[in-house]
Amino acid sequence: MRKNKMKLAAGAISAALMLTAVGGTSSIQNGVQGVEVQAVTRKSEKELRNIVLKNVPGQIVNMYKDYDDGRIEYNYTVKQGNGNVVKVEITEGGRITDIDFEGKYVNGVYYDEDYYDWD
Repeated sequence: MRKNKMKLAAGAISAALMLTAVGGTSSIQNGVQGVEVQAVTRKSEKELRNIVLKNVPGQIVNMYKDYDDGRIEYNYTVKQGNGNVVKVEITEGGRITDIDFEGKYVNGVYYDEDYYDWD
């Protein structure tokens, strides 16, 4: 009986740690009793696009899926109405992790932020 409780406790702790490693949260209280685990809710690509466009309005011109530290991440390139090009990184759970200004279109010509002086 005691071995079964120990196996159950070890299994619960392992499951909580694995979910935490993939982006979830967990808290373990009183050994086996009171185990609370919250997993990442994956969003569809359409939902992710809507989140990106809500935060950075414009037209998505490029998207690719990437792995960052073992986690799935989506990278969107958005061209705004004023010509600015913005890169947005978002997790599969819908959390934006990075927004970078990349450059700007001026009279149809793209200028990279690194090579163009805006002043």
